[in-house]
Amino acid sequence: MDDREDLIEFDYKGKTTLVLYRGDNNTVNAPLITMMLMQLLASMSIVSLQLAITDVRNACTSYAPFSPNKLSNRIRLCATDEEIKNILDLYHTELLMRNKTILTEAPSIEEFNKQMLERKSLTREYYLLFFQDPDPKILGSQKFLQLCRSGPLVGIVPLVFIQHTALAKMKTESPQVVSGLVEFFESVSTNTFIFNGATQDLKDASAASGQIIDEFRKALVRR
Repeated sequence: MDDREDLIEFDYKGKTTLVLYRGDNNTVNAPLITMMLMQLLASMSIVSLQLAITDVRNACTSYAPFSPNKLSNRIRLCATDEEIKNILDLYHTELLMRNKTILTEAPSIEEFNKQMLERKSLTREYYLLFFQDPDPKILGSQKFLQLCRSGPLVGIVPLVFIQHTALAKMKTESPQVVSGLVEFFESVSTNTFIFNGATQDLKDASAASGQIIDEFRKALVRR
């Protein structure tokens, strides 16, 4: 609720989303991600969702209440690099499977699930990945880029949270990684936000995404 007691809702538009956050630690994201989780759980049945949250720095401490034992197969908390690798492999495998099943029946998961309901058949779940402070090598990898570009069409949606000061260090990665990062930023260019951890203020920053892409392209040229 805001200062006027109005409900705040975050519309991620069902697309791969980038949130550049300002703050000293990724715990500043906990209130925002908590709000998003509550919004999802209030509007959708848990049996329609598969959620994963990565938080290596803080071992997912802020999100433990969302993953009791009885929901461990629905809400996965990834606190180590190995767990993140496993969840990305799982989501990518699911992507390839859904490309063969959902897209041969309908142009999107929404249309597919509508058809399944009309046939009184099982619908497909939505997979959401809350990916905090990702390793640049993963962010620019082929598997993750495929998830970003094609995942939302079949109900697999990455939501990536990056500390804004981390962008400068990302530019010093190898040319191959930086090239992949350019592709990532291009994939979220119409769905980028800035979150101020001090004021809890979330703003659309899609207009600034072009500048980020240009800076990374220049970093490649300077090599």
